[in-house]
Amino acid sequence: MRVHEIMTAPAVTCGPHDSLAAAARLMWDYDCGILPIVDPHGRVTGVITDRDITIAVASRPYHASEIPVNSVSTGRVYGVDPTDHVEAALELMGAKHVRRLPVLDAAGTLKGMLSLSDLAKHAGRKGLRAVTVMATLKRLAAPTPADAM
Repeated sequence: MRVHEIMTAPAVTCGPHDSLAAAARLMWDYDCGILPIVDPHGRVTGVITDRDITIAVASRPYHASEIPVNSVSTGRVYGVDPTDHVEAALELMGAKHVRRLPVLDAAGTLKGMLSLSDLAKHAGRKGLRAVTVMATLKRLAAPTPADAM
């Protein structure tokens, strides 16, 4: 099974200068915990999670509407190609301790998102073994090794 068969598309995104309040609103409205940050050409420059927003707002003396996404976002992006096998995506998730991956074409343009939820929904279909998905979830539940980040 290939990533493009089960990914969520289109992905909800934000821009680097959007506020944390705007990003949080998108997460609430679209029931997601991560937003890829895209430049005007649709290339992913980073990601921001609900956890990033929570910690930034709790640790700074500013309102969420005053803090730009790019000041707290994660610049390191681990992604997969739409044609990658889902098993490769699971391995990357486990190795890098991430629950969601942007799906990017060769130019770095966002095509969708792949989450553990997407994988769990399709476990047992077309060769995606439920035991493989569970093994990745188990790796993610373990403490994060310092060198994985």
